[in-house]
Amino acid sequence: MFKITKVSIFLFVFAFFISCKSQADKDYDELKKMINSDRCSDAIQFASKAIEKYPNDARFYYKRGYCYYEKNNLYNAKLDFANCIRIDPNFADGYYGLALVFDEEEQYDLAEKNFNKAIEMAPNKIRKSIYISGLANLYARKKDYKKAIETIKKAIELRDEGELYFQLGRYLFLDGQKQEAEKTWLKAVNEKKFTQIKFKHMTYAVLADYYFREKDYKKSLENIEKAIELAPDNNLYIRLYNQIKLLAK
Repeated sequence: MFKITKVSIFLFVFAFFISCKSQADKDYDELKKMINSDRCSDAIQFASKAIEKYPNDARFYYKRGYCYYEKNNLYNAKLDFANCIRIDPNFADGYYGLALVFDEEEQYDLAEKNFNKAIEMAPNKIRKSIYISGLANLYARKKDYKKAIETIKKAIELRDEGELYFQLGRYLFLDGQKQEAEKTWLKAVNEKKFTQIKFKHMTYAVLADYYFREKDYKKSLENIEKAIELAPDNNLYIRLYNQIKLLAK
């Protein structure tokens, strides 16, 4: 007689839920993969087609808006984030997106208001951590580095990932705590996972810049080479590499 084990029950249930995913969910998963792989141009095209199919799904507006924001197209980003809230007034990502745009436009009061609204409405710990990290960045832009450090540490308590250590290191450096910044960046690249590739190569790049300033050109070269391995089309990294290479001889 066939005996059903706990493992087989789990696999059956898991397969059932996977098969029950809607096409919109599958498309959304594909869109996230594009963004996490730094393919924002492809993601904008994909999201635009998805919005035609699912005009009332706020998630696709948010992801497209985020890509517009990454490409510094603030006008289109703001339109997409506003559409998120129009579709669903409780969609926390919409408020977070608007906060990012207001922050970039130096409308700091509006940015802080929307960050706090997103934090209040956060659906889970991961999203809450992301919103708090945005608020920390706002404080850094206002040159309140102590408050930025305090805030980003709250985000780390909720989500122990590499990009948050990248931010923490940056705020420590700006606050004059150079050695602590170095330790934090090294911890990020050596021990922490990164949600998006860009944060890892950015961390290598800031380490390269740090060692360059400290005139440790060998370490600077090692780190900019690692950044270029992850982002070979980044012209800023290439220019820094050529500059460091001349001094590392």
